[in-house]
Amino acid sequence: MESEDDLTFQLVAADQISSAHEIEVKSFPPDEAGSLEAFRERQRQCPSLFLGAFTKSDSALIGYICATRSSAESLDHDSMSTNDPTGRSVCIHAVAVSPPFRKRGVASALMRNYVERMQTEPDVDRLLLICHDDLVQFYEQCGFKYVGKSHVVHGARAWFEMCLEISTSTAPQSISPEVFAALKKPAPQHPLRYLDSFSSLSAVRDSSGLNAHDLICPRVGCGSIILKSGVADLAIPSPEPQLPPELPRLPDPWTGLNANHEEWWLITPSPMSFENVSFSKPTQSQGGSSTPIKYLGCAECDLGPLGWCKATGGEFWLAPSRVGYKV
Repeated sequence: MESEDDLTFQLVAADQISSAHEIEVKSFPPDEAGSLEAFRERQRQCPSLFLGAFTKSDSALIGYICATRSSAESLDHDSMSTNDPTGRSVCIHAVAVSPPFRKRGVASALMRNYVERMQTEPDVDRLLLICHDDLVQFYEQCGFKYVGKSHVVHGARAWFEMCLEISTSTAPQSISPEVFAALKKPAPQHPLRYLDSFSSLSAVRDSSGLNAHDLICPRVGCGSIILKSGVADLAIPSPEPQLPPELPRLPDPWTGLNANHEEWWLITPSPMSFENVSFSKPTQSQGGSSTPIKYLGCAECDLGPLGWCKATGGEFWLAPSRVGYKV
């Protein structure tokens, strides 16, 4: 799968639920993953809310979104566990993509298609979901608004509620066709330079020592702004994690100046400093630290890893040679 054009989106049939559940257990820890029985019940109760992403080449299911209905306007344990066929809120239970197809824009394309479908439903007022803090910005990129910390307890980590208002019974759609069309457009293309085109690291710093340029996604055809200028300082993390060799390579060139990442762009104190960033699930560092880390990527096209942070947050590191520089 090379682009959204290689995908087709259609409802997941009953005989495809086992394949969807296989993606679920590979995407969530055991204390968060839904059971196969729950998946079958969701598809039986709300087949029109169980959407899959399939490859055009072999019709393989590689991602899904599943949901039920509720009369509540926010999420709690009752609205997440009980389906109300007359409810006007669509409660999204899971958005997941098969591991080999991650960081290729599948989740973004799937969510866009899902929202488009819901906009044609006259009895849907809103989409609701809960996510962890590292996915808040991804869903904001998809048009959702941050509501706040959720009271739902499911697994060990905290959840945060997101909402996308579709329409009401007495008012027109809250998202106009023009605005939604703008959300579907790719990120604006910005003139791009790589780090090894500069004479030294000092050439990418301003008089205060911060990044002199907007840091952007290095993928040709994306170029989404990840961090605005004047936010990050160069520092040396201790210990510095090693990127696992099995992670996908980024576009060339990645040789030349600072190829060994002795200094990294440091962003503090929260992910809200970013314009656009995605986070992986926590994983064990390949370096000297025993603290789990998350890898950072582009939330627009899922390219990564561009950097890392400790799972506890607080400090976020971008590799100078793995981002582009807007000129």
